[in-house]
Amino acid sequence: MEAFIPVALLGEIAQGAMKPADVSGRAVLVAHVGDEHFVFVRQCPHADADLAEGELVGGLVICNNHGYRFDVATGNCALPGAECPGLTVLPVVERDGAVCVKISW
Repeated sequence: MEAFIPVALLGEIAQGAMKPADVSGRAVLVAHVGDEHFVFVRQCPHADADLAEGELVGGLVICNNHGYRFDVATGNCALPGAECPGLTVLPVVERDGAVCVKISW
């Protein structure tokens, strides 16, 4: 079974920008990078800072708290030598003019 949860309209988020959203009560960010959209948890896995206050540079979200960087496509920490868990990235599909998170169970 699958469900598609809309988090943004196509064209709503400018290239290189992020938008806060909610997926079943969980705070996420929607990022527009290149021709793709990515959805990831809003909380930094390093020290729980709000990534909405960070910066999106290319395909990396940079936490303003300690400068940790995460690849928005994979969730991998992109700070050399950093010991940090990855960012949770959710599967995204474009459907009916919206950016949707795909939930499967």
